[in-house]
Formats: sequence, C-alpha cells, structure tokens
Amino acid sequence: MTVAFNIITYTGYGLLLAAMISYAALKGCITTSRQGVIWGLCGFIAVQLAPAIGLPPELPGTIAAEVGPRQMWWLGTVMATAAGIGVIAFGRSYLPIGGIAIMLVPHLVGAPHLDTFFGVAPPELAAEFATLSLGTAAAGWAVLGYVVAQILRQLKDS
Repeated sequence: MTVAFNIITYTGYGLLLAAMISYAALKGCITTSRQGVIWGLCGFIAVQLAPAIGLPPELPGTIAAEVGPRQMWWLGTVMATAAGIGVIAFGRSYLPIGGIAIMLVPHLVGAPHLDTFFGVAPPELAAEFATLSLGTAAAGWAVLGYVVAQILRQLKDS
C-alpha cells in the first residue's frame, strides 16, 4: 500500500514539475536531462527538505502538535521556498537576495511543536528515520526530474 501511495504522490509531483519546466520553456529556458535533475532537486528542497528543518519526518505513532497548524506551516514553507527558489533562479540583479528572504520567513515564524517529547522510540531511531526518509526522497526527486525532462524532450521532438 505504501508503494501505491508513493506512486500516486510522485505522479502528482511529476505533473507539477512538468508544468513548471514547460512554463520555463515558454520563457525561453531549454531543459536538458541534467537540468531536469536540478529541477527535481529543487522540488525536493521546496517540498521536503525545507519543511523538514522545522518539522522533521516523524516515526509512526509519535505524538506531535495538532495536525492543522503543522499542515498550514508546511504549506506556507513549501510555497515560500518554491517562490524563493524561483526568484533566485530567474531573478535579475538583487532579486535573488529577496528570494533568500522569502525562504527564511516560515522558519523565522517557526513550526508548531509540543513543549516536551513524548516518543517511546529512542531519539537515535527518530534521527535515522528522518535521515533515511530525506535521502530516499532526494533520490526520488532527482530521478523524477530526469524522467520528466526526458519525457518533455521526447514530446517536443515528436
């Protein structure tokens, strides 16, 4: 079941990535396979790495703050990071500095957390889980970027 949900999730991510790469192509950017990997890694940074700074992946069953505020913070972080990466990548002159500032805003606000730790698993296991989750996600996003760039190139050539 986890594999099925991952396939569905990464299909959605791939469609978003294809839309962004296609929009960039309309603006004159040509995307090679190598650049597709970079697009994928930027997606990883926006969707998983930046939110993990404030809300790291948690072991199943770990007690955490309420879901609603965490989801709002996560969504704000994803949008701010994606916008910041876009400004850094496509901005001119001093605009990239503004992109960095945009990316920092959610982290200055701070993610919702409980006052104390209620986990039954040792912190080392939680750290290993977070590390492996993020590493797997980075690899998945890199492959996704490559595949999307290849598909878009083939569609353009045909």
